[in-house]
Amino acid sequence: LRYPVGIDFDRHGNAWIVELSGGRVLRLDRSGNLAIVAGTENGGYVGDGGPAEKARFNHLHNLAISPKGQCYLSDSSNNCIRVIDAKTGQVDTFAGASQPGFAGDGGDRKNARFREPICITLTPDARKLLIADIRNFRIRQIDLATGRVETLAGTGKRGIPAEGAVARESPLLDPRAVAGDSRGNVYILERAGHVLRMIDTRGRLYTVAGTGEKGFRDGPAAEAAFYEPKHICVDPQDRVYIADDKNNAIRLYDPQRGTVETVLGGAGEEAVLKGPHGVCFRDGKLFVVDSGHNRVLVMERPKTE
Repeated sequence: LRYPVGIDFDRHGNAWIVELSGGRVLRLDRSGNLAIVAGTENGGYVGDGGPAEKARFNHLHNLAISPKGQCYLSDSSNNCIRVIDAKTGQVDTFAGASQPGFAGDGGDRKNARFREPICITLTPDARKLLIADIRNFRIRQIDLATGRVETLAGTGKRGIPAEGAVARESPLLDPRAVAGDSRGNVYILERAGHVLRMIDTRGRLYTVAGTGEKGFRDGPAAEAAFYEPKHICVDPQDRVYIADDKNNAIRLYDPQRGTVETVLGGAGEEAVLKGPHGVCFRDGKLFVVDSGHNRVLVMERPKTE
């Protein structure tokens, strides 16, 4: 692998992996066979309307696969979201365009504009695609049934939000990743802010873990410390796994207990993990994209109690 950063699974149990510097989309089937689906290290914005194997991307960061097998890709430096069709294998631009901007809220996805959409995640019901539009300092979503685009959090200005403020009226520091839980809450990971925030079901924004100061500390969530975390996923118990990049660790935020603990790596050591970027929970297992070591790990029994 060439600097992998994201992983997700299709309905058949195949793992799909995207690379940042390698520029490729790869598929690992259940028999262990690895195949290149699309892309090359010679990036670009090529291939719409044609077969995936001829497509080119510009800094893939993440992917999300729908229950029907549609593979959505955050083509970050192309300022758009691409899709590989499950039936035809054709690549198209799903939302956005190569030119950066901010547009499309309240309208159709085809008219939307982004500035480096860096993370995309499906809601648990797979009805909406959540987007961390990092350079617009916003969290946005696309309704997959209607194509409607809207902003969930952020004003376009960079800043620290007030606790309990309306998310759409609040600034954000650095929205790097986003994921929803089964209760309708939406989590936002802020890399430069070193915190995990949450939009509750009323549309209010709260900091749920981290002090805002970089560091490495487990314990009560309000006292925990992270160091430029990069990605999150939510398990069936609505706990949040955090790829804590500069700490070379995977952290676990438990909203029921109000705690943060380290489940893999930690304290900056590189023996176990080096700059982990991706986490994905599936079938009781936690998959970790260990980007700095150019590999993907699986924890067969991540902490369950």
